[in-house]
Amino acid sequence: MKLLRREPRHLTRTLGAAVATAIVLASCSTAVDEPADIGTPLETPLALPADASPIVAAAHDCLENGATHELLPPDDDTILRTLENGLTYYVRPNDAPAGHLDLRLVVRAGGAHDPVGAEGTAHFVEHMLFNGTESFPRNELNEALRDIGLELGPDENAYTTYDSTVYFMSITTSGTEHLIDKLDVPFEILSEWATSATILPDDVNAERGIVRNELDLRAGSAEGHVRQAIEDLMFIGTPFEAGRIGGTHASLSAITPGHLLDFYATSYVPQNMAVIAVGDLDESELQDLVERHFERLPSGRPVPASQRWPASIAQVPQFTHAVHADVGVPYVSINWQTPAWRRGTACGERFRIFDQIIHRMLDARLSRAHETGTLSQANAPGVDLMNPAARVQYHTADVQGSDLARSTADFWSVVRGTEMHPFTRAELERAEASVRAGIERETEGVTWRHDSSYEADFTDHFVRGADLRAAADRLSSATEVLDSISAAELNDYHRWVMSRVAPIVVAAGSDEANLPPIGELESAIGAVAPAAPLPVDETATAFMDAPNPVPPTGSQTIDIDAYGGTTVRQWRFANGARVVFDDVGYGGDSVHVMIESHGGTSLLDPADAALAAFALQAVAASGLGDLSAFQVADLVEQSGIMLTPFVEHTTEGFLGQVENSGLEALFAYVHLLLTEPRVSEGPARAAQQNARNAAAEAESSAVRVAQAAYATARFGDSEYFWPLPAADQIDMMTADRLLGLYTERFVGVDDLTLAIVGDVPSDDVADLAARYIGSLPTRPADAGVDRRPPHPQGVRRIEVHADTAAESGLDYYFELPRSVSPELVATADVLAATLNEHLVQRVREDLGQTYSVQVFIVPLYEPEPRLWSYISASGPGDALPEIERRIHETIEHVSTAGPSASDLDQAISIVTNDAHFGGRLWRPYLLQMRRVVGDENLPTASRIERAATNVTASDVRDLARSLFGSGQRIEIVRVPPAAN
Repeated sequence: MKLLRREPRHLTRTLGAAVATAIVLASCSTAVDEPADIGTPLETPLALPADASPIVAAAHDCLENGATHELLPPDDDTILRTLENGLTYYVRPNDAPAGHLDLRLVVRAGGAHDPVGAEGTAHFVEHMLFNGTESFPRNELNEALRDIGLELGPDENAYTTYDSTVYFMSITTSGTEHLIDKLDVPFEILSEWATSATILPDDVNAERGIVRNELDLRAGSAEGHVRQAIEDLMFIGTPFEAGRIGGTHASLSAITPGHLLDFYATSYVPQNMAVIAVGDLDESELQDLVERHFERLPSGRPVPASQRWPASIAQVPQFTHAVHADVGVPYVSINWQTPAWRRGTACGERFRIFDQIIHRMLDARLSRAHETGTLSQANAPGVDLMNPAARVQYHTADVQGSDLARSTADFWSVVRGTEMHPFTRAELERAEASVRAGIERETEGVTWRHDSSYEADFTDHFVRGADLRAAADRLSSATEVLDSISAAELNDYHRWVMSRVAPIVVAAGSDEANLPPIGELESAIGAVAPAAPLPVDETATAFMDAPNPVPPTGSQTIDIDAYGGTTVRQWRFANGARVVFDDVGYGGDSVHVMIESHGGTSLLDPADAALAAFALQAVAASGLGDLSAFQVADLVEQSGIMLTPFVEHTTEGFLGQVENSGLEALFAYVHLLLTEPRVSEGPARAAQQNARNAAAEAESSAVRVAQAAYATARFGDSEYFWPLPAADQIDMMTADRLLGLYTERFVGVDDLTLAIVGDVPSDDVADLAARYIGSLPTRPADAGVDRRPPHPQGVRRIEVHADTAAESGLDYYFELPRSVSPELVATADVLAATLNEHLVQRVREDLGQTYSVQVFIVPLYEPEPRLWSYISASGPGDALPEIERRIHETIEHVSTAGPSASDLDQAISIVTNDAHFGGRLWRPYLLQMRRVVGDENLPTASRIERAATNVTASDVRDLARSLFGSGQRIEIVRVPPAAN
C-alpha cells in the first residue's frame, strides 16, 4: 500500500545486501471505444494568439478539445469490453514471462476525490480493503492471499494516486499444482474488494495509526514536504487544490467509518472500475474468469461528474520557502508547468513527441552550460518531467551552489534562452535520433513485453488515456511525426508554450536563515536575460571502431542446473578476463550484466576509500577517449544502456542492462570505461557537491546518522569503512585526484568477469567478448584484502536523535557466516516469509502504529559467504518500545518453536511462487557468485523452488536460532524528540 505522485523512476541498483536481492487486477456486449468521460476543461490553459501558425493552432485545438477527440483503437490482441453493469475489463494473453498471471482492479477515484475536510479518504479506503470483505473476513483474507503466494506488507499489493486507486496481484499459472488449482481465488478476492468490503468501525480505528505512520514516512519526509510545497502553488485553481493523497494528521483524525463507507459506495461501482488480466492463459479462459466473477456485481449508483483538467497554467512567478529539519545542503527547486496532452489521441501522441524532443534539447543545453562553467550551480543540471495526475504535467529541477539566487537565475536563463534563441537543426537532429531510437527499441521488444508493462498501459488507458495500438502502428505513426517535424514549427510550438510559462520557485533548507530571501529570488528571476546556446558537438555514430578479435585461451559449456535445462558458456582470455553468458533472459528484450573485479577499496589508501564512490560519479558524467560527455550521453541513451559503476570493500565493477540491439554499444562503452576514462571540471565539481550534500545529510538526517552509526558499531574506526569522506578530503577533491582513484581500481584487467544474461545469440556474445574484452590491456594482478574486524560480541545498541516523526524507527542487523547453497537460501527465504507474516500481523495490524515492518535475509559471497539479515520498522516514538518487544517475542517464538504447519505451507507457497518467476537473486549476481560457491551450490531460482518444498519446520527453527539467537546483533533506534 502506498501513495504515488507519478514521480520518475530510474533504474538503480545498490551493492552489498541490496544487489543480492536484485531488488518496485451479464456477458459482454459491445466493445468499449474509450474510457468513461474524463471531464470537460475548466478553462483554456493557453490562449491562442491572433497570428498563430498552423502548428500552434493545431496544438491549441488539441489542448482545448482533447476530451472530444476520438481515442485510437487498441491492437487486435487486446480485448477491451464492458459488462452490462458498466464494469470495463482488459484481457490479453501473454507468455512473457511464461506461467505468470498479473491482475489489477483499477478504481477511477483517488486523492483528488476526497471529501473536503476528510483528505486522505481514498487512501484510507485502500487500506481498509485489506481488513476483510463479506466472504473473506480479516484473517481469512490474509490467509487466502498468502495461500496463493502473495506476501503482504508495505507497497506490496496496492497504491493510491490523485486520480486512481489500484490493487494488483501476480500469481503463477504453471509449475506448482498447489497454486494452479486456486486460479479462481484472486478473481474472487478482487470482486469482493470491488463491492463487498466490510469497513468495520473497530478496524477503522485500528488502521488509523498505520495510515498516520505512512503519512509521516512519505509526506512528513523532507522530499515529501518540498514536493507538497510545489504542488500547493501549482494546483491553485485546479481540482487538486489543497489535495493531499494521504491527508493530514487533522483530516485523518476527522475521517469516520461513515466517510469511508460513503466514499466506497460512491466510487467503488462497476462503471468507475476496470479489471485487468494479462498472462499465460488462453483468451477465452481469461475472459471467462473475469466475466464469471464480475458480471454479477450490482451496477450501483451513478458516479458524480468530475472535472479532471487543470485550470490555466501558472503565468506569474511564485516563490516560497520549504523548511524541514532533514534537508541537508540548501537548494532551490525550479518548476514550470506545460500542457499535458490527452494520451491515446492522434494529436495528443503527436505533441507528446514534440515535448520529448524539446526535453532532450533543453537537457543538452543545460549540460553544455554546466560543463563550460556558464551555470554557477555546483550540482549537475537535470530536468525531470512529472505527471502527478491526469492532464497535469510539470518540469522540475534542483540547483545548489554558494549563491542560490544566482544559480537559480543562471538556470532559468538557459530555460528562457530556448524561447529567445531557437533550437537549431543540429540540436533537433540529435534529439530526434534519440527519440527515434527509443521508439524503435520499444517496437523490437514487443515480442517479449512483460505482463506488468501491458497492465500499466491498460491502467493509464482507463484512468488517463493511453495509446494501445500495436507497436508497429505506433512506430509508423511516430516515424511519420518525426520525419515531418521542422525546426521552424518546433520552435513556433515551443515559443507558444513558453510565452505563458512562469517558474514556481521553492527554496528548501533546514533553517530559513540560510535560504535566500523571497525578494532576492524574485529579483533574480525578474532580471534574467535569456542565455544564448553554446556550440553543439559533432554527432558521434559509435563509441569506437571495433578492435580486432583476440581469441580466447579457453571456452566451455557449463551445466549449472540440468533439471531446469540451464547451461552457460564461458570464455577465458589471456589478459585474465572471462565472459560468462546465460541465455535464459529476462523476457528477451534486454540484456542484463554484472562486471566484477577483485580488489575494491581494500587496496586503496584508507583515507581515499570513502572518496572512491564519488570518483565513479565524476567519470560517469565525463567524456571517454575522444568523445565529449555529450557525445557519450547521446550514445548511451540511443543504445538503451543503463550502467552503474560500483566499488565495494573487496570488489569493483559495473552492473545494469541494455536493449538487445545495443549490445555491441555496451561492450564498446565498457571497453572505453576500462581504458580511456576522463574527469572534466564540471563533473568533478558536481561530485564534490554530492559529497558535501551527503556530509550535510549525515548531520541533519537521522537515517544517515543511523547508517554511520551502524558502520562504526560494526567496523570500528577504520577509515576503510567510513561511509563518507572527511571534510578536508572533500575540499581537496579535484578532477585529477578523482581520475587517479578511478584509474587505480578500474583501468586495465587482471581477473575481471563479465556476467551477461539475455536472449541473444551465443555467437554474437563470443565475437563481442573477443573484440572488446579480450583486447583489454592487463594490469598487475591483485586481490582484495578482507579488513573487516570480527563481528562485535553481544548486543550493540545505539539510539539516534530523530528530528521528525518521518525518521522515527529502528533497524536491527545480524550476520551468520555460512556456506551458500540452494537449501540454505530456500530455508532463509521461508524463514523471512514466516517472520514477515508474523511481524505484519503482530506489529503492524494488531498494534496499529507502524506502516512498515520487514525482514530481509540475503546471501552474500564477498568477502566471505554469509547470510546478512536486516529487520526494520517505522513507528511513532512512544510506540517504539512496544514495537521492539513484539519483534523480540516474534523472533524468540520462531527460534524456539518454529513455524506452525499452516505458517510453513503458506511461507513455502510464497517462496515457490517467487522462485517460479525468477526468484529474488539477480541472475548476473548468481553468475558472479559461482567463483566462490561453485556450480553445484549455486542457488538458482529453479533449485530454490525445488528445495523450498522440502524445507521443514525444524529447518526454519534451527536457522532462526543460529541467525538470531546467538546474542550478536546491532540495534540502531531512531528516537524522535517526544520520546527522548
